[in-house]
Amino acid sequence: MISILTPDDIHSPGWTFTGLTGANKEEAEKPAGAWSPEETVLYMLDKVREGEFYILVPDNETKREVDQLRIMWAAADIAEGRPALSRWHPNWKALYEEYVRDGLAQLE
Repeated sequence: MISILTPDDIHSPGWTFTGLTGANKEEAEKPAGAWSPEETVLYMLDKVREGEFYILVPDNETKREVDQLRIMWAAADIAEGRPALSRWHPNWKALYEEYVRDGLAQLE
């Protein structure tokens, strides 16, 4: 089964409010959790100046630790042969949620 993502499904890492995520809709207001494209670019440029190669752009909703766990899970999708974006797949969603709970608990 192929699932189609909508722009509302795409929020990590670094949720940026652009035309892809709804900014081009009439009377669209940037959600509080999202960053503007300008904020994102300024953050990226600061990190490049600091010598960073991989840049994990934050947003106003998701903790960096959650983004890191999401990235590790997505890499395991590839390594373990799971469906792409398996964290939303009905057969994997509960395991993903447990993985995040356990990962965050280890950080406390």
